Amino acid sequence: MILRNLQNEYVKQLSEMYEPDEAAAIFAAFAMHHLQLDRAAFQSALNKSIDDRFIDLSIRTLIKLAGGYPLQHLTGETRFYGLDLAVNGDVLIPRPETEELVDWVAQTIRSEKNEKTPLSVMDFCTGSGCIAIALKKNFPEMHMSALDLSEAALRTARMNANRHRTDIRFILSDINDYAGEIPLDLIISNPPYIPDAEAANMHINVLMHEPQMALFVPDDEPLGFYEVIGEIAAADLKPGGSLFFEINPNFARAVVELLYSFGFKSVELRKDMHGKERMVRAVK
Repeated sequence: MILRNLQNEYVKQLSEMYEPDEAAAIFAAFAMHHLQLDRAAFQSALNKSIDDRFIDLSIRTLIKLAGGYPLQHLTGETRFYGLDLAVNGDVLIPRPETEELVDWVAQTIRSEKNEKTPLSVMDFCTGSGCIAIALKKNFPEMHMSALDLSEAALRTARMNANRHRTDIRFILSDINDYAGEIPLDLIISNPPYIPDAEAANMHINVLMHEPQMALFVPDDEPLGFYEVIGEIAAADLKPGGSLFFEINPNFARAVVELLYSFGFKSVELRKDMHGKERMVRAVK
């Protein structure tokens, strides 16, 4: 059997869960991980024969994928902002939209940084640590802290931070109990923002295998985390400091109004790669 035939089988067997291009991409990621190929080498290998051991592994993986398991949980890692990060059922699998948020923050730091002292930065609801680690890796001089309510999530975040030799102060705390310690230059957060009512429209692999507490908020409090973090930012950010959020596009305008109500002098929305208002920056 050649590798392309196996990819076609993935597309066929996963057709009820994924679009053909998405299923093909899942197989490509799986094959590149286990065969240790980059994308160019994978494309070159599609018409080559594969051994029985890889075929057996592929079929066993396909059965689990068809049962709703995310590929990232089967490989144990994902790629985020150029970094390989461990993921499991205790943390959300980082999304490409969150990479866009990190990129906006990084561009802002590079364009506006004019202080001799390192930036003080806080990442609320850190989960796997993806945001904090990506920023610290690109700006090693910054003082980075990251908070999460889940002890299990922080274990994964610490493992990822150690893997990439990034010195990050992790804080185990409910965000409602957080007491600011020092003035901050930047606050970043990708908090839970999906109302419970939207769960029925979500993919089975998300509902069954990712932590619900990191995804959902009560229907009657869709902006709960934004209110708490916005209030912290209004108090703890230095003048001219920035708050960056990933947001639910359905509540983009409401988040903007909320941030203005906290006294931020400017609030900017940005669209993600799909044209949805997914990110916001507020300047104190």
